[in-house]
Amino acid sequence: MKKFLSFLDSLSLVGLILAMCSQLDVRHIGRDTWKEGLGYMSKTLAVALSDVMFLAVAVYFVIRVIQLKAWKKLWWPPLACYALLFAMVLGTVHSGRVVNSIPANIESRKNSAKEIAEAKKDQTPAGKEQVKKLEKNKPSLIPKEAKEALAEVVQWSAYFLVAPWIFVNLLHDRRDGYLSRRVLGIAALVFAVMVNGIVALAQIQNVSEFAPVGLFGSPNIYGAFLALTIPFLIENESDDIRVQGRYWIIAAVMIFITFATVVSPWAFIALGIGMVVAVLARTGPVKVKAYRLAIVAALALVTVGLWRVPQSLAPFRGEQLRLSSAQQDVKKQFVEWQAAIGWSTPRERAFATGVGPGNYQLNIGPFYNSLPNEEKMPPDSNNLYLVQAVSIGMLGLSALLWVVFHFWGTAWRAAKKFPGDWLGAGVCAALSSWLFVNLFHALVVRGVGLVLAFLFALAVIALEGERNEETPKAV
Repeated sequence: MKKFLSFLDSLSLVGLILAMCSQLDVRHIGRDTWKEGLGYMSKTLAVALSDVMFLAVAVYFVIRVIQLKAWKKLWWPPLACYALLFAMVLGTVHSGRVVNSIPANIESRKNSAKEIAEAKKDQTPAGKEQVKKLEKNKPSLIPKEAKEALAEVVQWSAYFLVAPWIFVNLLHDRRDGYLSRRVLGIAALVFAVMVNGIVALAQIQNVSEFAPVGLFGSPNIYGAFLALTIPFLIENESDDIRVQGRYWIIAAVMIFITFATVVSPWAFIALGIGMVVAVLARTGPVKVKAYRLAIVAALALVTVGLWRVPQSLAPFRGEQLRLSSAQQDVKKQFVEWQAAIGWSTPRERAFATGVGPGNYQLNIGPFYNSLPNEEKMPPDSNNLYLVQAVSIGMLGLSALLWVVFHFWGTAWRAAKKFPGDWLGAGVCAALSSWLFVNLFHALVVRGVGLVLAFLFALAVIALEGERNEETPKAV
């Protein structure tokens, strides 16, 4: 039975890691009323493969723990994670727009029901058609503001509380010796990175009018994903020289694929930041560090020199660097930055708690004022920190940074405590890349947030010093 459970744990871990490195949708829930031409926008929920896999693994793990009665042996998330969840709940209940939308929606549904009842009295074809129209336009049970807030709280609870809890405890219940579930999980991540790169290369060959996206929904998310995983991958080490050789080959191939498929300059900068932080986190001779920093500098020069190669990506890369666009003197991405920065000035805005989780897009529009707003926002080009400052206020943003820097500090301490283990430095590098790239590409989106949770878990595992322990500590 123990071996069977261990097999299920490993299978669950690998399946979840592979699924989280994509944005493959299973189905969409709700109606896109804007596309239907009804004149208003309602919340639609895209259910990704990673969401389904995460729910399945969470249910399995809870049942497993209940069966083994092992709650006391589990690792639990730090205070920072609970503080973030509290800030989001506080932002929800303190948001006037979210709270007031509920009674307003109830009243609207009552009025709609009266109109439908009145229309049903007319049994003519025109009356029946009117009934169908009224029923189609009947307000949903939950208003869009509340739906957005609820969806955001659930999603962030999963990414910043539940997912790290599951990942750490699955990794803790490891087999004897160095060849453990830690190695299995990291191997699954490396495999997923390679698959995304191969898919992106195929997309360059077959679809030249679109920038490569790998298995993700946009070029920005794809580039940001590689920006935080490749510095981690480069640090990957093994005591077996043959395995180490394979790691170096994989790292070199993925760097080449990054040059050939990523269009975001911010992703390249984030990748460079991660590589530099990895060097600083490792202990070792100054000459070795200088040599590694020289390699990073050389790669930066190569990136600048080959920026317009391949030619098929040159228009996309050029567009990323311009402040203006064909429609506007200032691209909407930066127009929205200015609007978000000015959000805290009006008195009616709650600076500490925000306008409510998930309600950024519903509130930011009025702050454009006379600024041009003629084009659509490029996919996944928001500044995460500005979005959260508006949505959950400075309390929520502070809690978010507390969570990330808590695990960053955990990984840094692991790198210094166990200089022979690469994992702490690798996680430090990945989290540093994440912190920068979110200035331009918000990565806490459906599915992809699980990658961050996995890095949090690896930071905890690194500080546990698995390569220095003899006995497991948790389920």
